[in-house]
Amino acid sequence: MTSDSATENPGSVWYVVWTEARAEKAVAPRLDRLGYASWLPTFTATRQWSDRKKQVTLPLFPGYLFCRTGPREWHDLLRVPGVLTLVKAGSPAAVLSDDYVEGIKRAVASPESAPEL
Repeated sequence: MTSDSATENPGSVWYVVWTEARAEKAVAPRLDRLGYASWLPTFTATRQWSDRKKQVTLPLFPGYLFCRTGPREWHDLLRVPGVLTLVKAGSPAAVLSDDYVEGIKRAVASPESAPEL
């Protein structure tokens, strides 16, 4: 899931959102509906059950997703159901550069970067 553009909010920056356990897929669309730009990096894996195998989509970073918003608005993120907090660097919320997030997106998009499970 992705919907980001630096032109939407020129003062916006990327934050890492820590979610409740297994809530990443539910939180990302909530953020999008509220007008935030979010990105949940995922990958597809094959899971074996006793009677079948199934392809499932899993979060690349379980419990976390990325959200782009303005520095004054990140407090509002904490009110979204399923959001626990933002990853912090000391006391303020940690900010990721656009280049860093784009590097992760490129790594996720390249086929040889698929994780082995």
